[in-house]
Amino acid sequence: MKDDLQEKGLKLEFKGRFEEAAQLFLQAGRHEKAAFLYQKAGNPTLAMRACAEGGVWGKAAEIAFKIGDHAQAGAYYEKAENWVKASEAYERAGRFKQAGEILEKYGNPENAAEYFLKTGEYLRAGSLWEKAGSVDQAVRAYRQYLADSAGTLGQLSGPDARRIGQLFVKVGDYVRAAEIFLKTTEPLKALFLLMEAGEIARATQLYREKFMGQGFDILNQITRGEIVPVFGTVCMAAGEYPEAAQCFEKAGDLLKAATAYRSSGDLFQAAELFLKAGRLEDAAGLYESAGHCSAAADLYYKLKAFDRAAACFEKEGDYYKAGRLYQYRGQNTKAIQLLQKIPADSKEFLRASILICKAFMAEGLMEMARKRYQDVCREYPVTEETLEIYYDFAELLNSIGDAPGAKGIYEKIVGVDMTYKDVAQKLKKLTGGIPRQAVPEPQTPPPAFPTPAPAPEIEAPPPVSAPSEATQKPAPAADQRPSSAVDPEKMNRASRAIPILRKFPFFQNLTEGEIVELWPAILRREISKDELLIQSGAYAPGFFLLIQGAVTLLTPMGRPIATLSEPGALFGVAAYFSGETSSVGVRAAEVSKIVQLSGRELSELLRADPALSEKLRPLFAASLEKEMASIPRRTPYHLQILEAKKRLS
Repeated sequence: MKDDLQEKGLKLEFKGRFEEAAQLFLQAGRHEKAAFLYQKAGNPTLAMRACAEGGVWGKAAEIAFKIGDHAQAGAYYEKAENWVKASEAYERAGRFKQAGEILEKYGNPENAAEYFLKTGEYLRAGSLWEKAGSVDQAVRAYRQYLADSAGTLGQLSGPDARRIGQLFVKVGDYVRAAEIFLKTTEPLKALFLLMEAGEIARATQLYREKFMGQGFDILNQITRGEIVPVFGTVCMAAGEYPEAAQCFEKAGDLLKAATAYRSSGDLFQAAELFLKAGRLEDAAGLYESAGHCSAAADLYYKLKAFDRAAACFEKEGDYYKAGRLYQYRGQNTKAIQLLQKIPADSKEFLRASILICKAFMAEGLMEMARKRYQDVCREYPVTEETLEIYYDFAELLNSIGDAPGAKGIYEKIVGVDMTYKDVAQKLKKLTGGIPRQAVPEPQTPPPAFPTPAPAPEIEAPPPVSAPSEATQKPAPAADQRPSSAVDPEKMNRASRAIPILRKFPFFQNLTEGEIVELWPAILRREISKDELLIQSGAYAPGFFLLIQGAVTLLTPMGRPIATLSEPGALFGVAAYFSGETSSVGVRAAEVSKIVQLSGRELSELLRADPALSEKLRPLFAASLEKEMASIPRRTPYHLQILEAKKRLS
């Protein structure tokens, strides 16, 4: 039967009657042949059906695709297990979900996700991309989901939301991650993420809503150092200043920490940090406001705000320092008022009396000054410590015409130290001669070295000027050196020390006689570690020569500048010869041995012996050159060295 049908079909095909032939081949079960003939007859629909009827799904799908029946083509490709073609056909038909499900089912999640994205199934698309490792694509889908959910999590469960939140963190989208964690009731995570994103305003708002009063606990949970100052900014904006201050201090931002402490009312801590940050004026004002007037006064003094320093010393009850500054500033009445409060058993009483007398004299109250001098001199005998007040008393008596009184005081001074200032000359003028020992007439002019101003007790900076005729000691003739002013015992000690001193360059070019002449100014000492030899901002008591050990030069804030350890190194020379307060401090770096050359005695010796003065000049200049080579340029110490060199030249 089938053979007959096929034979008839062939005859009809030969005659060009393709559709009739196709029907016969279809009846004979030759579906592909029938489909072929239907196509030749121009009827692809019947050809597709013939293939489908015969289970020739791939061919049926091809025909369906060609005639535009993409949905049917997709179904036939699916039966033919050609998943890619099936998904393409469904895509052409607009059936994206079916296309996606086929690819998801048969192992092509990335392409499946694209189809689900088109159907609005963003969570499904994102999940497939996650599985495929396409994080950026997954995030794209989840962003679309959140946008369509109008700020809610919609169908997302807590675990899924957290997973997606972490995915946003992974790609650096901290803001969306924070929004998710806010919905999952994890506001602390959200706060950290907003700070990571630099969203200070939103982070501050969240902090105010959820975390006020918990700042210190949150600070302890921060593991990334970069977030600490950001959290400080948030706390500052929220008005939690102590928490902000700790954040900034932990982050090393001293100025912001100090500002936060000031806003919190902790003025002392604010002052401490402003001081560390080098903001001395702010620190001084806060110390004063906090009631720490002594610390404030010290800073005002460094800032040369002497009136404010004096006021702070007065508040602190340090009447000597306050009076000293008021007297220096010309406020003599105020100085007298405070200095008179110092009791007689105070260690400051004698120095205060000197200042009171000078203040009386500055105000023209000579009788008051004379009475005060008399009272003090009755209580204190003339000694090396009281020479200054006796000398000033004699000067006052001389100025008001009481020559006998002045003469009596000068004689008392000569009895203790006949070389003190110009007392010998003054006494000679009053008496026509000097008892005990003659003083030779000046033969040469004073040396060119400037005489550094004596250091006042609280380091008030007096004007530096060359010595006047009234204060210069006469220089001896070239063949007359005042070695007789040194007693024999001192000369013996000097002679024994000469072999040791000669080991150092400073003394190598000096004769034994010259070293003996310098002996009154020389003090050999052993100093302990950390002992302060020169204080920054104070007048140098002279200069020093290192025999053994090491010393460190320090900035006013205590930062090391240089360490001197070479035996024979000189230090303190710049401060001594500049006539100014020292711009560096000097502290012993270890147990050391030094030679100190006292400033006052050295000045007297150099005035008295111009030849020795000229001999020492190049040694001092060389020392300054050596120091300058190791000091940064244009620093205060560098400038002080330049000033000392200028005054040496």
